Amino acid sequence: MLCPCATLTYSLNRCGEEIRDHERSPSTSSASAEAAIEQYCTTIALAVTGHTPGHLIGTSFLAPYLVPRIARAAGVSYSVPPCADSSNAVGVAVSRYSLALTVHADSGRRRLLVNGAMKEYHCPWDDEALVAYGKGEVRRMAVSAGASLEDLDRVEISALSSYDVIRAGRRESHITDLVVGISPGVSAVVR
Repeated sequence: MLCPCATLTYSLNRCGEEIRDHERSPSTSSASAEAAIEQYCTTIALAVTGHTPGHLIGTSFLAPYLVPRIARAAGVSYSVPPCADSSNAVGVAVSRYSLALTVHADSGRRRLLVNGAMKEYHCPWDDEALVAYGKGEVRRMAVSAGASLEDLDRVEISALSSYDVIRAGRRESHITDLVVGISPGVSAVVR
């Protein structure tokens, strides 16, 4: 059985490859490591054959180790460009910072939860004010994480629902649930 912390890199190292700091890979049996690699490659090969490609081009750091196995299992030709390992870096470099916050507000109990954590809130409890609060929190978190200011205009509401709680013919509270965030995509800085 594979160690729960075993990754494909660790498994490949256990099977004889020398990827990065290969001596630090957790110890697991070669048979378990080979089984994990085989399962991964077979799963990906099934997905590949569903698209009937004529040729498979491998990108990522592990492409030279995994793509030959995947292509063989899928019955297609393949190539791994010399710069395959840089594709991850390119994706990170051009991606916009993305995040989502879930906000739950209960005006009757005076509770505001953001991603499940209780927050101080001293503004009106109507939907418009809560949406503004949620967008402001997303912007604040994104800036503190290093997001580009040009990408902050992409803050959007992806879900919003609200209702009144009525007891004995009286409005007891207003409940608002919303999901606000910056969706993944290419950063405005590189466009």
